[in-house]
Amino acid sequence: MRRSVSTIHEILSGERKGILAGLLRLFLLLLSFPYRLVVALRNRLYDWKLKTVRRLDCRVICVGNLTTGGTGKTPLVEYLARYLLSRGKRLAIISRGYGGRPGEPDDEKLILDENLPGVPHVTGKDRVACGRAACGKHGPEVVLTDDGFQHRRLARDLDIVAIDALIPFGYGHYLPRGLLRESPGSLRRAHVVVITRSKLVNPEELSRLESEISRLAPKALILHASEEILSLEGLRGEGRSGGAVRGRHVAAFSGLGNPESFRRTLTGLGANLAAFLVFGDHHRYTLEDLKAIDAAADVENAEFILTTQKDRVKLPADFPWRHELLVVKIAVRITKGEEAFHRLIDKVIADPVAVSRLSPQRGERVG
Repeated sequence: MRRSVSTIHEILSGERKGILAGLLRLFLLLLSFPYRLVVALRNRLYDWKLKTVRRLDCRVICVGNLTTGGTGKTPLVEYLARYLLSRGKRLAIISRGYGGRPGEPDDEKLILDENLPGVPHVTGKDRVACGRAACGKHGPEVVLTDDGFQHRRLARDLDIVAIDALIPFGYGHYLPRGLLRESPGSLRRAHVVVITRSKLVNPEELSRLESEISRLAPKALILHASEEILSLEGLRGEGRSGGAVRGRHVAAFSGLGNPESFRRTLTGLGANLAAFLVFGDHHRYTLEDLKAIDAAADVENAEFILTTQKDRVKLPADFPWRHELLVVKIAVRITKGEEAFHRLIDKVIADPVAVSRLSPQRGERVG
């Protein structure tokens, strides 16, 4: 069982056939041309140095992507934060705050605040203003910007781009016909490209993707990463191993940019996935949604309901679930190139001369 909202991926990918689906794809393609033109013009203005780039008084490491939706950026930001903390560095995180209601934190901030207690996190539309606020209030040595690859006004010392192995180039089209926010050729700006969810595709697909990225970004360090399941957690924090759902009849729900990755994670646990409800990215759950999820689990005689940490942080604590709800907690693991990645990060945070040579955008320093 799947929510109909997931059909947008079926339409964009071409999986959904028929005249209506074809006409919708044509309409979305026409809408994508103005977006593509604006993005290309904006990038040219930065490339030709006709738009001003601002630099903070600290190192800036950017984690971004080429496509809309989930590519595994937030776990990658957490990975970087933990590594930098292990090196004794003072940190702050800045992000846009997508999906948050006015005056409320978004789901990515809630996750990072929960997993990285004590690390300041400033959200807002203006990355430069967020960075200045973080520097002024918290005095970090390194600012991590979550989802900042397209926000070129803020200079960065290291540009890291996450590419989802399952949907690497957004079905080959710009928004709204596909998921691309800018051309794959923009990878030439990246210092590091991380192929996320690399274990969810076969080795031949992974090799082809790595070759394509090498062509697009010949100077970039290319890494492989996968999501490692840390635990299954109940709502009161009680932990279970991944084996707790092996062979068990379960229902699941998620509001992710790429729900297919969560489905494959669950099947990889050996769960019998009887019901899988998909909501839109950054979805805010209503009482009716929760009742529908519980009812779907009833219909399928599910023993557990599984969801993600990103979804759990938006659930009310007092909903009377009839089935045990388990949260799948994950962390990113670099499976290829980790030592080289660490050496590069160390170089960035230690050597100002090397940093200025490495960075494509030196920018103007702001106080």
